[in-house]
Amino acid sequence: MTTRIKKWVMSADILGITFLFVNSAFSWTNDLESYLDSMSYYNLQVDALITDMYLYSQVLFDAFLRWRTLTQGLEYGMSNFSKIPNWEYNKKRKRLIEIIKTYTKEHPDDIWARKQIKLLLFLPNISRGGLMGNSNLIFWGKLYLDMQRENQHKRIGL
Repeated sequence: MTTRIKKWVMSADILGITFLFVNSAFSWTNDLESYLDSMSYYNLQVDALITDMYLYSQVLFDAFLRWRTLTQGLEYGMSNFSKIPNWEYNKKRKRLIEIIKTYTKEHPDDIWARKQIKLLLFLPNISRGGLMGNSNLIFWGKLYLDMQRENQHKRIGL
């Protein structure tokens, strides 16, 4: 087997084990917090699987953003004193851009692929200095909170 296939098979095994962990964690307890923690771990594994593959996908930007946000939040923290490994994040970002560029050479008419490159290039690094913590809080909020609905309720007085 080639290295790519071996890596994909190993990642698929991890994904399957993680899925079993999530399902069994919820069946063992009705504690919502532990369920949400296991779901966050599951989402992190899925996004890591997508971004670790060496194949083009239409969801590379989205998977990278979610992977980086979850990795920072779950493994490093979101305070202004937390470690922020932007160097590691940017190495993966660069690799994804190279994968997409290779794909666009073979498919020059794919507009979304070129758009993903721009989105990856202009996505800002995680930085310190926020009122409540590092800038990952903003990414987390935009991805996982329904802020649009909250803003609509404020406009109508609810």
